[in-house]
Parts: sequence; C-alpha cells; structure tokens
Amino acid sequence: MARQWVKKELKRDPLVGFVTGAVKFVREKRQTALTIAASVLIVLVFSLFMFLAYRKNVLRSYNYLLRAESVLRSNPDLAVSLADRTVSEMKASRRFQAFAYMIRGDALYIKNDYAAAEKSYQKSLSGIDAEFKPNVEFSLAKAKEAQGKLRDAENLYKKFLENYDRHYLSPDAHLSLARILIAQNKTKEAAYHLDVVANRHQGTKWAEDAKKFRDRISK
Repeated sequence: MARQWVKKELKRDPLVGFVTGAVKFVREKRQTALTIAASVLIVLVFSLFMFLAYRKNVLRSYNYLLRAESVLRSNPDLAVSLADRTVSEMKASRRFQAFAYMIRGDALYIKNDYAAAEKSYQKSLSGIDAEFKPNVEFSLAKAKEAQGKLRDAENLYKKFLENYDRHYLSPDAHLSLARILIAQNKTKEAAYHLDVVANRHQGTKWAEDAKKFRDRISK
C-alpha cells in the first residue's frame, strides 16, 4: 500500500516527471540528447566567461572612478583620463557612464574648461542615480554661470532650489542665484535668497558671505 502511494505521489511530482521524461528521451534519442547537452555546456561556459569578463571590467571601472575621485584636485588631467577609460569600457552600463561623466565634469571645471564640463554634466544627467542628480544639476548651473550664461544658470539654480531646497548644496545655490540677480539689479529678489542663507545657516561661512552681499546691495 505504501509503495503504491509513493509511486502515485511521484507521478504527481513535476520534477520527478521531468527527470523521468528526460531519462526516457536520452535512452530513445541518445545522439540528439548528447548534441543538446554539448550545446547547453557551450552556452554555459560562454556565459560564465562573459560574466567573469564583465565582472572584471566592473571592478576595474570601480578602481578607475575611485582613483579619479581621489586625484580630482591634485591631478584633474588624470581624473579626466580615468573617467574616459570608464566610459570606454562600460558602454553597456548607463550608471557607470553617468558617474564617470560627473567626475569628468568636475575635473574639467577645476581645469577651467567650463564648456567641456557643461557637456559632461549634460551627459551624466541621463543616467545618474537619483542620490547624485542634485549634485550634477548644481554643477551644471555652475558651469553655465562660469561661462556667462547667466539666464540659463539662473533658471537652473531656481529649479534646483524648488526641488532640493534642503539639500546640503542649497546655501551655495542661494548665494549663486543671489549673485546673478544682483548683477541684473534684481536686488529685492536677491535679498530674499541672502536672508534665507543668513537665517538658516547662522555662524557659518555661508552666513558671512550672505551678509557681505546684503551689505553691498544696501548701500
């Protein structure tokens, strides 16, 4: 009785059914089965090779980006080179490329190549992780401001403050926007942003800078 129950339950087991069917297939069509097995093995070996190669590229790219970040200010040319290597080797990964373009933009900005930095930041925005997007948007505004594209920079700073008003870069964005507004004689609007910085960040360098700007427009 028990043996019959086991046989009955085994017949219901899909895994057992698959194995039983596979054994039957191999016995009846041995040559075809060997061909399929060989093909599967080739695919598995090739997939493993591709995975290991990709993994190697990932680790190497991580190393490139970490090194680029560490030499950003001391050797911006090397940082650009390392970022370019990552872009070249990780074409299948938008995330890697976006992060590389962000670092590349930072290095180019330090080199005072603001136009090239702007292009790198633009490329970074399409695939950058959400946590780094505010940094790239702020840097893009800075690059435009440095080129004298004040209207574009003004709009970007305003957009940044609308979306990330409590971000750690927001005091810099307020001050940069105030500076642009002062240049356009929009002193009332500039004063608002200066007061935000002075009130929120008392006792900091940001507050000191805000006070200097405020004194300048009060004269």
